[in-house]
Amino acid sequence: MLRELEQQLREQFDIPLLYSTPGGIAEYFEFMVPQITSAAHWEQAFYPHVIQPIEKWAVECQQLYGDREEWLQWWQRFTAMFPPVLETMARRVAGSQQSASDEVRAQLKRAGYPANAATLSQMALSLITQLDGVSSVLVGMRRPEYVEDSFAATEVSGVDARSILTRFRELQSGAS
Repeated sequence: MLRELEQQLREQFDIPLLYSTPGGIAEYFEFMVPQITSAAHWEQAFYPHVIQPIEKWAVECQQLYGDREEWLQWWQRFTAMFPPVLETMARRVAGSQQSASDEVRAQLKRAGYPANAATLSQMALSLITQLDGVSSVLVGMRRPEYVEDSFAATEVSGVDARSILTRFRELQSGAS
């Protein structure tokens, strides 16, 4: 849908696309997303490499074409459909990392972590907070779901963190 909307802007209104490429934002996403290595990387790259260039392009277009009704109508359609596009990109990045997360979870269980419904981040937090000498852990809490997930880690039952992490490290060394 994004590609079609951008093509309409270029072909019908003769307004250049972002990066002055034939594919604009859609082409840029096709190039950029495969280079993103994790959800955290996506969050770091999102504003400077996605939002800022689009904002700059939009301001330039507004200055050049803001008096044209077709630009204003196009921009309204774009701003309505762009948030779902971003959500799709974020899900695609997260999905591409799922197999790595699943492997870490499997290795933690092989190392002795008890089977339960904890998320991988809850497993990590429960292990770290149960190490001798650790009294607090700083976690990123930019979203409410991160906060909820982190609090749920306190409900994970006690484990022998040192033994599990030692075996986990041994599994990692054997896999290399």
